[in-house]
Amino acid sequence: MIKIKIERNGKTIFEVPLNGDWDRIIREMESEIEEFRKDLEEMTRLYKTFTNENRVKMLLDFIEERRKRFKEFLEEYKLNPKIVASNLENLRRAGLISKGGRREYYLSPLGFGAFMTAGVVLRRILRELQKGGEWRRIKVE
Repeated sequence: MIKIKIERNGKTIFEVPLNGDWDRIIREMESEIEEFRKDLEEMTRLYKTFTNENRVKMLLDFIEERRKRFKEFLEEYKLNPKIVASNLENLRRAGLISKGGRREYYLSPLGFGAFMTAGVVLRRILRELQKGGEWRRIKVE
């Protein structure tokens, strides 16, 4: 069985199996699913952030460097300044980065956590489910 477990100070505060009896899992997670429904707008905004390759690359840069200037993104990505500004603003509105002075941006604690869960951890979970034959890669063309 594959399950996700969240601990705080050594105490389990959340746990959910990802395979097994789906009906039972859904019944047990009913209140969490309802809370997700209430936060749908916020969650959708966050998910949209991760659907743009340039924004994900920017987050990767923040993970590695913690802070970065607007000019550095222009030089490294060779993108139109409006596109860079739009992507940075999207990340800022989602709470994933903070803006400092002199057009400098910083990774926020939420940005670190969101990247780790929506990127690193999700990738690992999908690979584990794939190993068990319970998930197949979907080819997108």
